Amino acid sequence: MKTIYIRKNASHFFKKGIALSLLIFAGLAAHATPSYAETSYSKGKISSSTAECAYTLSPASKSVGADAGAGVTITVTPTGTSCDAWTATVASNAGWITITSGRSGTGIGTVTYSYQANMSAAERRGTLTIANQTYAVTQAGRPLAADSYEGGAGGN
Repeated sequence: MKTIYIRKNASHFFKKGIALSLLIFAGLAAHATPSYAETSYSKGKISSSTAECAYTLSPASKSVGADAGAGVTITVTPTGTSCDAWTATVASNAGWITITSGRSGTGIGTVTYSYQANMSAAERRGTLTIANQTYAVTQAGRPLAADSYEGGAGGN
């Protein structure tokens, strides 16, 4: 919270509201860029608190099978009043994931992605960065097929 103190005899300017807005902006501009401020005035001081923005991803992560998949959707929900535009990118550890829609947005939005089949027996993990949040995709490994043996009991 940023508090700006004013002279006691300046209070008559604040009845108009214009001087109040200018004073808050001028006082905060030197320290931060305000995008929203809840303001109060009492006893010779103005207090202003700027709201922050946070994003929620739903679901927060995903586990998928070894086969390829498409159309997986993540909902991006901002909370707060100073939310900027967001972007979605695939991390370098996830070349097997492709964002198919929703690479950027403002406000509530969706990101849709597809993923390639995992031909390895080992599980793999890849991440996407969406609105500065990490979204993890864990893909199961492919089960190993049992070797088959076709032969007779005769030894030839």
